[in-house]
Amino acid sequence: MKQPFGVRRGFTLIELMIVVVVIAILAAIAFPSYQYFVRNAQRADGMSALLDIRTAQERWRANNATYAGNAAIGSLVPFGATSPDGFYTLAITHSSASTFRVTATKTDGLPDPSCSPLVLAFGVRWDAPETPAPGLISQGPADCWKR
Repeated sequence: MKQPFGVRRGFTLIELMIVVVVIAILAAIAFPSYQYFVRNAQRADGMSALLDIRTAQERWRANNATYAGNAAIGSLVPFGATSPDGFYTLAITHSSASTFRVTATKTDGLPDPSCSPLVLAFGVRWDAPETPAPGLISQGPADCWKR
């Protein structure tokens, strides 16, 4: 049996194309925001690991005459030379009786070139470990540590 001329079922090609375009526009807006939040979450993994190492270094220094070097990183923190979530490789790049510098270099997840490596330093500047700065705790790059 034929349907009357004015009765239609389904969608036209134009209507479907409009829906596809709207979805594409929404995805183009949402995807960069999603990447921003994922990068920040992964960066928090590296920052947390650096802060844990800082605390462990202070415990080490309370019992020894110097801060621990890179060889002792496995005994300082339970996660060793890799951050807890595995996004960063950790290294103590400088240590002495009164200073230390720790880096977290991105190895997994979304690329984050402006914030790799993350650096935390005590007694020296984060970007110049040869420059003494007694008592200074510095973190860098500065924009990466902002909350």
